[in-house]
Amino acid sequence: MKKQLHTLFFTIVILAAVTLTALTASASNAQPPYQLGHREITSQIKELQKRQEGTMQSVTYTKKFTMNQPADVLFPLFSAEGETLWVPDWEYENVMGSTELHEDYVFLTQTHDHASTKAIWLVKRHDPETYLVQFYKVEPNDKVGIVTVKCTPVDATNTEVQVSYQYIGIDEKGNKFISTFTAEDYSKYIDEWETLLIKYFASLS
Repeated sequence: MKKQLHTLFFTIVILAAVTLTALTASASNAQPPYQLGHREITSQIKELQKRQEGTMQSVTYTKKFTMNQPADVLFPLFSAEGETLWVPDWEYENVMGSTELHEDYVFLTQTHDHASTKAIWLVKRHDPETYLVQFYKVEPNDKVGIVTVKCTPVDATNTEVQVSYQYIGIDEKGNKFISTFTAEDYSKYIDEWETLLIKYFASLS
């Protein structure tokens, strides 16, 4: 399990780091990251592994709730742009030039979703046909989050929403958060999602 956790961690961090580096290079006309030598990249990965070995903590929680809305209406709200409609003070930095969500879509946030620092979000899975979206959220020198939202139609007008969060500590600060983030805390957090969504749809009528 620990080996799988480390593999997942480095996959996420590398994906986020390369994506962000590519965006920065594009903006500054710098040398693209794929021109880095294999030896240099391997060396950096090994150094990260050495630093993180045996230090990571992880926690995973899942909760469901049901909304009186069709899945086709509800699912688009679980995106960077969609959340601006129902989450108070939600702001994100659009670095892709488009608001249409797709796999490998990247955006940045400052302090949302238990973040204590600027976070890099990467869409790992996006399947509108099955109403599934999964985000990797990397907070440098803190923690990595894996956020998965699955909408399941109950009938034509009701949808079950399942929300899962996994947090993996990168450093002492992230591990401290994980050690104090309880199932009760998570339950209250997702209850707030439901409350905010109900208020949003009530405001439309």
